[in-house]
Amino acid sequence: MWMAAVDLRHPEELEATLGAELHMKGKRGAWAPPTAASPTAMGSALETGQGADAVDLGPHLVIVDDNTGSPDAWESVVGQVGKAGITVLRIASRVGTGVGFGDDQVFDMAERDGATSGSVALRPGTNGADGSEFEDDDARPTPLLRARGKFFAHADQLSIHRAYRYARAMARWSPTSRSEIADSTSGAAELLRALGISDPRELDVDRLWAERRGRGDERWSEIPVGAKPNGELQNIIIRAKDFGGFGFHSVVIGTSGSGKSEFFLSLVYGIALTHSPETFNVIFVDMKFESAAQDILGIPHVVAALSNLGKDERHLAERMRRVIDGEIKQRYELFTSVGARDANDYEEIRLAGRDLPPVPVLLVIVDEYLELFANHEKWIQLIIHIGQEGRGANVFFMLGGQRLDLSSLQKVKSNIAFRIALRAESGDDSREVIGSDAAYHLPSKENGFALLKVGPRDLEPFRCFYLSAPFVVPKKKKWQKPST
Repeated sequence: MWMAAVDLRHPEELEATLGAELHMKGKRGAWAPPTAASPTAMGSALETGQGADAVDLGPHLVIVDDNTGSPDAWESVVGQVGKAGITVLRIASRVGTGVGFGDDQVFDMAERDGATSGSVALRPGTNGADGSEFEDDDARPTPLLRARGKFFAHADQLSIHRAYRYARAMARWSPTSRSEIADSTSGAAELLRALGISDPRELDVDRLWAERRGRGDERWSEIPVGAKPNGELQNIIIRAKDFGGFGFHSVVIGTSGSGKSEFFLSLVYGIALTHSPETFNVIFVDMKFESAAQDILGIPHVVAALSNLGKDERHLAERMRRVIDGEIKQRYELFTSVGARDANDYEEIRLAGRDLPPVPVLLVIVDEYLELFANHEKWIQLIIHIGQEGRGANVFFMLGGQRLDLSSLQKVKSNIAFRIALRAESGDDSREVIGSDAAYHLPSKENGFALLKVGPRDLEPFRCFYLSAPFVVPKKKKWQKPST
């Protein structure tokens, strides 16, 4: 399921953005509580008379009001008693009036139980209602939630790290004003239009993945990542040069603020929108806290995404290294068991009709790789291992950083098939990556501009998609009565 969220500042902005959907829900009238004894006893849409003839309400809307807007403003959006298909959650320091403040709708949050001091400590039992003390991610007692003075639940709390991760993931859907909602032209729209996607909330993955099902397909491992100056799509083609590809292993270099994270987002979302997770997987590793890793969690193609791997998280980096190393070994053992030398032989046997599981491409993306190597030296040998043995196992690496230093990777330097340079800090940094100072002269006021270098070919300029741009809800076409 793909979900969408929009961050707005006032009820009027909500009405401007979702006016049509709010109007449709209003046709069903006010909300009415279910008559069944429990949720599991509620009948289906057909049993409750809401079958084929019912009004299509569209997606259920959850509106969270963080103490903004007047009661009159909210009443204009959801009516005096609410609307079917809309849930309003109002957060306030005191009980107000209007929608959401009915006597049976108010929940009080307290930091302590009346019988304790400073924390929530309850009698031993089960299910939290009278169980032992609850703690959040930072080992702090969780607040108590009461309804009409009686225990209702423990309120969840997020650690700062997890809250930051969720905030980053939702930030792309955060227009800051009504004018931005009306006028915004998201860089992601170029990718969506190129793939024939009118609404990213409704994806036809069977169509999107149809052209890249396997090695025999002409567009296999062809991944859209941006647009060329002439408006054409810029693709990264991770397959053998003999079959029209760039090769397999690569580096991506760009100084801080150049748009390197946006490139990685473009790449991963490009993979997800064009390939099935059965055929293409990604592992993303980054030393930084503010990382693209936070924005790709939950994509089925991403089997792991780690960030903030300092010395205190050495065990996570080591565990991931062992997982990748073990995956390569297991793949070769699988190939040997069916009489195949490598992934190519295995795929031919599988496509010939033998009942075998697919072996997807595994792209290991390591951002800030020099810092990772400095803190976790065993990763150097892993990257060398991937460079030497990965091709036969369908495992490839992409190294990212602010500058290029391959002194520790001399054994696989010649295996790096293509290079991508975003804005470089200096002419020397640019030349180290692409043999020219051109990346040093890329625009500095706007990010995402890049230069692609594939073997001896000329530099190819492009700009990666801006997938962190605000998500603008597509306007639905007004229904027109068919002419008779």
